[in-house]
Amino acid sequence: AMAFVFYIAFFTFAVMNILTGIFVESAMKLAKPTDSEALAEHKNRWNTDLEEIMVILKAVDADGSGTITADEFLQAMSNEHVDHALRALGVDVTDAVFYFR
Repeated sequence: AMAFVFYIAFFTFAVMNILTGIFVESAMKLAKPTDSEALAEHKNRWNTDLEEIMVILKAVDADGSGTITADEFLQAMSNEHVDHALRALGVDVTDAVFYFR
């Protein structure tokens, strides 16, 4: 009688484990973004990054001429906030003069 109770408990646990695995697999498939959703997210991130870079570059353009001189850029790179903002966007500015060669 005890073996039968163990048998029922073991196989009930096994079946519940299988059903849980199927449920989790289905949920993971539904949570994965579609190609169009991934493309929309990529475009949104691209536009956001572009807007942030434009704001940073307008701040770097000290004289408001619409162009950035090497001196303006070098002066801006000495500001840790500008350096940090560009690094956060993935722009490596370790050699700021390199951008003007």
